Amino acid sequence: TPTLVVLAVDMPHVTPWTLRRLHEAAAGRDGAALHDPDGRRQLALVLDVARLDAVRPGHEEQHGAALHRLLAPLDLAAVPAEGREHRDLDSWA
Repeated sequence: TPTLVVLAVDMPHVTPWTLRRLHEAAAGRDGAALHDPDGRRQLALVLDVARLDAVRPGHEEQHGAALHRLLAPLDLAAVPAEGREHRDLDSWA
């Protein structure tokens, strides 16, 4: 099944091992998302392209659309982050 990897550019601790775990967790589902220790979904995902296409709005409706709304109907496995792989670099901390 063709998949799409979505990864924020400010997550330097994501590794090939992270992506492998996401791919494995996505088996039989619409995809998988990395979750931080507090259970929040991070912008590190593997998505089934066919399922994503099925829920994607038309071209005009995509402008300004929130990602969380696009992902809401998908059955995504939650993959707990290991170590610092969930951390991003968009804050001073």
